[in-house]
Parts: sequence; structure tokens; C-alpha cells
Amino acid sequence: MSKAWAGGSTRAWRTQRARVLRRDNYRCVLCGEPANEVNHRVGKADGGGDDLGNLETLCTPH
Repeated sequence: MSKAWAGGSTRAWRTQRARVLRRDNYRCVLCGEPANEVNHRVGKADGGGDDLGNLETLCTPH
């Protein structure tokens, strides 16, 4: 487990995740299917952050 998840999910992350899901209308940005996963375009390990521009909604297969 990464250090970022050592303490579990934070209120800030849950709030940001909800914003992304609403923004993308709970649809996968790649295929348009219903989705509930939020992905970092650039991983946090690679310097990406939790800003809205770096987050996208994806379905489980993607």
C-alpha cells in the first residue's frame, strides 16, 4: 500500500471525487458507459495532483 493510502480516504479526496463524477455526469470519458471510478491522468507518483484537470471518470474496464 502506498503511503498516500496509509491513513485511508480523506474528506478532501471524497469531496473532489464527487466533483469529478458530477462534472463528467457519472459517465466514462473514454466510452460513455456509466462509471463510478475516478482516475488520475498523471499518477501521483509521477507528479500528478488531485486537481480537477488531472482527474477523469472511467468505467471499471478502462
